[in-house]
Amino acid sequence: LKVIAIEQSSQSIDYTKADYSYPIALIIGNETHGVSKEVLDLCDQIVELPVFGVNVSLNVMVSLAIILYKSLEQNL
Repeated sequence: LKVIAIEQSSQSIDYTKADYSYPIALIIGNETHGVSKEVLDLCDQIVELPVFGVNVSLNVMVSLAIILYKSLEQNL
């Protein structure tokens, strides 16, 4: 089982470069505090979606939906 966090972090990689080979567990945080450092330390990968414009982050559920679609795309 590969554990992947969706979070902005100094260790995160672009979501398009991640390996979503199944089986995976996706970790998301809340809108305010994100994923804790303790949990990030346990993850195999941390992925980040690029954000352009005024906002500095995307809605958590929108980010999850994009990553879920990307994982299906890689595995089908």
